[in-house]
Amino acid sequence: MPPIMLTRDELASLKRIAARPCPIAEIPEDHIAKLSNYGLARRDVMLLRITQLGQLETLRQRFRNVAPPPKRIVLDEKTTRTSIILSGKSA
Repeated sequence: MPPIMLTRDELASLKRIAARPCPIAEIPEDHIAKLSNYGLARRDVMLLRITQLGQLETLRQRFRNVAPPPKRIVLDEKTTRTSIILSGKSA
């Protein structure tokens, strides 16, 4: 599945729906159309409710810009001697 690109306003609308089901009148119509097309939210009579995919997308958007962890950590003699945890010294 290709990544979903949401604008800040659309993401704010999705977060509002995630916090509690919102009346349709509170969310802009174009946001409702995009969120329902992607399956992130569904309409229930006069309310918008978030789907499981929508909950997952809010988490993905939150951690989208987090840098990946380093691939390799190199510990040299100087690092291990000065580090309290790795040197075995008590604080």
